[in-house]
Amino acid sequence: MAVEPQLQDGTGGYRNAPTAAPGTPSAPSAPLSGTVTFSGVLVVDSEELARAAAAFGLAAEAAASAAAVAQEQTGAGAPGVPEWGSDPLGQAFGNSYVPVASEVGTALQEVAQFFTAMSGQLSATVAAFAATEQANNELASGL
Repeated sequence: MAVEPQLQDGTGGYRNAPTAAPGTPSAPSAPLSGTVTFSGVLVVDSEELARAAAAFGLAAEAAASAAAVAQEQTGAGAPGVPEWGSDPLGQAFGNSYVPVASEVGTALQEVAQFFTAMSGQLSATVAAFAATEQANNELASGL
C-alpha cells in the first residue's frame, strides 16, 4: 500500500480530511479590570468615516433592490391564473411561501432604511468633526 504524502496543513493528504478552520480566533479575553484612563486626545479619521458612510449607502441601495425583488416574488400571476398553479401542491407551496417572502421583503426594506439612516448619521458626524476642527483652528490661530 502506498504511503499517503503528508501535507503542510496536517491533513495527511486527504482532500476532505476534517481540520480546524484556519486562523480561528480564541475566545475573547476578560475585560480589563481597574481604571481605564483617557489621554484626552480624540483622533478621528474623517476620510475613513466618509468611506463608511458611502459603504452604508451602497448597502442600503442593495437591500432596497433585494426588497423590491422579494416583493415582486409575492405578486399575482397572470389574470385568472393562480400564482403557484391550481393543483393542491402548488397551492400549498404558495400558501407557505407568500407570507414568508412578504416578511423577507419587509425586513429588507427595514434594513435599507437602517443603512440609509446610518449613512446619514456618519455623514453628519464627519461634517460635525470637520466644523469643530475648523472652529478650533480658528480659535488657535488667534492665540
